[in-house]
Amino acid sequence: MAVSFRVYPGGVRGKQYRYYKVIVYPSHLKMYNGYKRRSEGKERCDFAAIVMPRQIERFDKGKRSTDPFLGYILLSMEHIDYEILAHEATHAAVHYVKRIRKSKDEEMLAWAVGKTLQELIFYCRGLT
Repeated sequence: MAVSFRVYPGGVRGKQYRYYKVIVYPSHLKMYNGYKRRSEGKERCDFAAIVMPRQIERFDKGKRSTDPFLGYILLSMEHIDYEILAHEATHAAVHYVKRIRKSKDEEMLAWAVGKTLQELIFYCRGLT
């Protein structure tokens, strides 16, 4: 059975804050099947884990807003290690900084990588 949780690259938790939904599958095959369901026709098969950014825009009373959901981070129990977690945390942080912060500030990126990686390690440590 897959396990899911949220990580917040901005370091602040809560329903109004930006987050990724992390899904940890028991096998690589199940992770890949989960990827295919969410890939919107963009299929690849050469990955051990993947970040799938999403942007959901809402229009209410003529005003545009962006949903706090940043996308998915898909992992497999067969491939959880610090290298994979750091790699995916970096991808997630890059997308976060591009989308939310609109900043080229290296410090902001490093901070988002650290926060994302900290949460991934915290939740995944109990799974392995």
